[in-house]
Amino acid sequence: MIRRMAVLRTLLLGALLLAASIRAHGAPHECAIEYRFTARWDEQPRRFQVDVLFDAGKRTSTGLRIADQWGPVRDFGRAIRGVRPIAPSAVVSEGPDRGKAWTVDHPAGGRVHVRYELLNDVANVDADTPLSHLDFYRTMLGAAWFQFYGHGALLIPEEIDTEKPLSVCITFPGLPTQWAFASSHGEGRRGATIEIRARTSLHKLESSLFVGGDFRMYRRPVDGGKLVVALRGRWPFDDAKFVDTTAALVRVHREFWSDRIPYYLISLIPNRVRRGETGGTGLYHAFAMHAGHDFTVPGPAFDHLIGHEDVHTWIPHRLGTTGDDEARQYWFSEGFTDYLAHRLLVTAGVWTLGDYAKYVDARILLYEHSPVRNATNAALARDFWKSPLAERMPYVRGELLGLRWARALAARGESLQDALRSLLLPGEAAEDDGRNRADRLAARRLVSALRVRLGASVDRDIADYVEEGRTIPFTEDFLGPCFIGTAVPGPAFELGFDASTLQSHIATGVVPGSAAERAGLREGMRLAFFRIDWRIDREVDLRVVDGDRMREVKYLPRGERQVETYRYEPLPDAAQKPACRRWIEAR
Repeated sequence: MIRRMAVLRTLLLGALLLAASIRAHGAPHECAIEYRFTARWDEQPRRFQVDVLFDAGKRTSTGLRIADQWGPVRDFGRAIRGVRPIAPSAVVSEGPDRGKAWTVDHPAGGRVHVRYELLNDVANVDADTPLSHLDFYRTMLGAAWFQFYGHGALLIPEEIDTEKPLSVCITFPGLPTQWAFASSHGEGRRGATIEIRARTSLHKLESSLFVGGDFRMYRRPVDGGKLVVALRGRWPFDDAKFVDTTAALVRVHREFWSDRIPYYLISLIPNRVRRGETGGTGLYHAFAMHAGHDFTVPGPAFDHLIGHEDVHTWIPHRLGTTGDDEARQYWFSEGFTDYLAHRLLVTAGVWTLGDYAKYVDARILLYEHSPVRNATNAALARDFWKSPLAERMPYVRGELLGLRWARALAARGESLQDALRSLLLPGEAAEDDGRNRADRLAARRLVSALRVRLGASVDRDIADYVEEGRTIPFTEDFLGPCFIGTAVPGPAFELGFDASTLQSHIATGVVPGSAAERAGLREGMRLAFFRIDWRIDREVDLRVVDGDRMREVKYLPRGERQVETYRYEPLPDAAQKPACRRWIEAR
């Protein structure tokens, strides 16, 4: 018996040595790539110590990179410090594009292990001062909370195909046990260490949201899946009202697409702005938002923000991809997202027909009076993250083009909603089957589908109203059978100074006799603050430095020149008319 046990021990030891030998020679690890985010909140500066591990394969050198750009941010590398190898046999060197790329020289086979520090990247993360929309895209590590995205936090091995699904392990050791946690890939298995295991691509991992700390977490069932809502800060509404109203609108979208999503995360943080500032970004199985003190539920900002960001789940991501030149496709990915989000608000009964007409009137006003209305698509793409005027135009142009095509399809007894839904790809095939394949580009797939229905006019519209920037024409029946439009004259939008002022913060090109000059703006004044809604019926609000004092400059941006535009209103008893009912319920 003793001898038999000794033989078993020998066999077991041999098996362990064989397994170790196989591992040393590069057998696949159960986690193709691992990220460990060890919380160092009790040290200064507070940070995550991040370990990234992956198999070397036959390589002796691997490149690591942080996202070159995402949203308006181009310098994510400034939050990354101390990139270094753990194994003594490996060496890390920084590339010529400092702070964005590194090279790891290592032995072939075995496991590559690199460590770095992820620091807070927003100076006023815990202050009472306003959080800018740009900073919202950065890594935020507060005293009692964190929010970051894969784009700004993950060093990605360049030799691994970013589109190929692989086994990923993400752990968060060291977080306080009372802290909440959620991510695009779930809430993880809780314990001393939060553990997430997923089969996903590095592309989706980069487009992931991670939140934790003093967030208040709520969960709601939505069509067989789970919606998680993460809130922090104080709001002028009850948490339950926000969560339940959000879940109701999300259900409308799931029903429209007949699409089940097992898990989805929505986060909301305060931006500490008093009035009128909201923003958000769509991510993989998540979207993140920020809002000011006046954010109400329900309310126009809520309706638009929740509607828009949730519809991004499908447009463009479940209809195809955006390709390399994404900014040239914003007329579709942003404009058609707006089109469908607002139509579904009417279908869901959140908006009345009057609400919808009022909203479209405001969009037309913005379009008609915008100085970049006739800019080419290439120019808007170039200036998208540089100019608020260029940033807004693809949304407006795309939605108005959607309305134009919706009217043409309705005349044939069809609907744009049905055309969009026909593009839905099964599962997540759009992401997993080649990001840049020409036949997977979402905008191209839409144009092909509409060309079958409407003929060559679709291509002419793209060339004229998107690429060349010609003015989209309006008619009395532009909004469809529920509405009537009336041509009315009114003053042209006039900002009263050159838009470059918003970048230089020095007033230039002040127009003599303009409303801006009459309100007190003068050439050369320093601009300390501005709020501009780019609407002729909303005041421009400036704070300027005049000598040794701060002055407030407010005015309506109306010029002397008159222009003609359309205003829309519902027809009498519109909702009772069969054609209008079909418009409201169009699927």
